[in-house]
This record gives sequence, structure tokens and C-alpha cells, in this order.
Amino acid sequence: TVLRTACERLLAAPPADYRDFVRKYAREPQKISDFFIHVVCRTGWQYVFEVVSHDIPYEEAQGFMKSIREYSFAGWKRVME
Repeated sequence: TVLRTACERLLAAPPADYRDFVRKYAREPQKISDFFIHVVCRTGWQYVFEVVSHDIPYEEAQGFMKSIREYSFAGWKRVME
């Protein structure tokens, strides 16, 4: 589909900003692999794809993405300790 193709193009972009974030804030940045960052970045776009492909109403999508943000921040915090 057009949506899937657009998502694949977005996912092909290098996650340099995440690598910079890890270098700046992680206690031991060398322990966080580029593969881990790659998978986390792909997963983030998958959430957006799911919201759009399931035609979730805007207000519901906002609540869903807020929950995902909280979930992701907690996970990153733990990984970066």
C-alpha cells in the first residue's frame, strides 16, 4: 500500500539522532548497540502505522500515543541507567 511504502521510506533513514542521544545521556553508551537503536526506531514508526491503518479517531490516537510515550520513556530510562 501507499502507507506501507511511505513508512518503509521513513524507516530507511539512519537513526543518528538516537545515537547522539545515547552518547550524550547514557551512563555506558557503548552497551547500547546500533541494532537496538534501529529496532526501537522501527517500532516507533509501527505505532504510527497502526493508528493510521486502523483509522483510529484523533482523540483516541492522542491517548494511545501518550501511553506509548510514557511506556517508551520508562524503557529508555531503564536501558540508559
